[in-house]
Amino acid sequence: MNMRRSELWALRGWLAQLVLWVLALGGVLFVSGCRTAEPLLQSRQAALSAEDLRGPIQDFLKCGTAGVTVSVLARGESHPLTVSAGEAIRGGPPMRNDHLMKLGSVTKLFTGVRIRMLIEEGRLTRETLMSDFFPDFPRAGEIRIRHLLAHTSGLPDMLAMREFVTTMDAPWTPQELLDLIATRPLDFSPGTQQKYSNSGYLVLALIIEAVTGDGYGAQIQRFVTGPLGMRHVQPGLDDSSMYDGETACGYSSNTGGECPPMAASMVPPMGTGNLVGTADDVVRLVNQGLVLQDNPLDMPPSGPYRLDTGAQAVQHVVFGDLVFDESYHEGFTGFVFKSRGMNLVGKCGMFPGFASWFLYDPRTRTAVSVTINQEQQAMEAMALAVRVLEMQRSPGARSYP
Repeated sequence: MNMRRSELWALRGWLAQLVLWVLALGGVLFVSGCRTAEPLLQSRQAALSAEDLRGPIQDFLKCGTAGVTVSVLARGESHPLTVSAGEAIRGGPPMRNDHLMKLGSVTKLFTGVRIRMLIEEGRLTRETLMSDFFPDFPRAGEIRIRHLLAHTSGLPDMLAMREFVTTMDAPWTPQELLDLIATRPLDFSPGTQQKYSNSGYLVLALIIEAVTGDGYGAQIQRFVTGPLGMRHVQPGLDDSSMYDGETACGYSSNTGGECPPMAASMVPPMGTGNLVGTADDVVRLVNQGLVLQDNPLDMPPSGPYRLDTGAQAVQHVVFGDLVFDESYHEGFTGFVFKSRGMNLVGKCGMFPGFASWFLYDPRTRTAVSVTINQEQQAMEAMALAVRVLEMQRSPGARSYP
């Protein structure tokens, strides 16, 4: 297909912007290091109702997102409070609680849980080397499971590779992507720096398959989503981007306004961004202690991840009145809001047309999940999630302005 030079430059700029968004927002980690338990708010009087959520949700929709679903669940409970608003497709049916959305990098939370389970079963350790499974991969003998989980492996991100980014609509196989990644040198020596890498979670998914002899999707459904009562989570299909009555339609935007998202296959991002589901599903990760003995939510780290060098790995983020420090830990991300007195753990996910969040507040032992069908409003969706958790903290939740 022939394109004018101006069109090529426009496409290149759009792809660069997409990569920056994913690199900036795709991470969620927690560090081995200082762990401080916050005091718990035991009172159930602050429990939210659907009516409490409607105001914040309507305020959020003013940013231009087509539709949104918010789900709230306290640890140990099994029935989330879930509210949807807006449209599943512009001019079409309203968003429902059971409309599927592409979860993007929230998939990494599921991958991390299954890897932790395999470690508890003695089939892996945090120190297991990548070379045990991929002996011919360059410098795999230096990369450990904990490096892959915490984005400290040095593996270059596949979303920064022109060959892949310009053909994301093609059904690359995981092995083809791994072969592509192997052609690039490491960004840094493992354990010495932290840089978000989708490639690392692709490798973790392949390790899950190698250890179990089973497909990644089947493993996640059998050992994670099934036991946690998630009815809709499944690997995405390439024909699911079209609205079919079950899957919401995703949207993007550019200088001309709202537009269809970039075409991208759901096949390549196995373990790193290939799951679809609902907010009602994702929020149930708050009960991952049902499948894990060493549950990271029991006492999540309150400080930055420490590299093998002893240095702290942390990024300072400012988005409007959201000001926080972010650090990738082993399987999730830590968010420290000093001005708000909040230390949260969770993950952001983005896939062309969609954005999602899972955030957990150790103080109230409550999680919130937000899913939307507009990729550009990911940070606004985070602000909504934080607002809901702040409401849960307030003694008179219904009095929140």
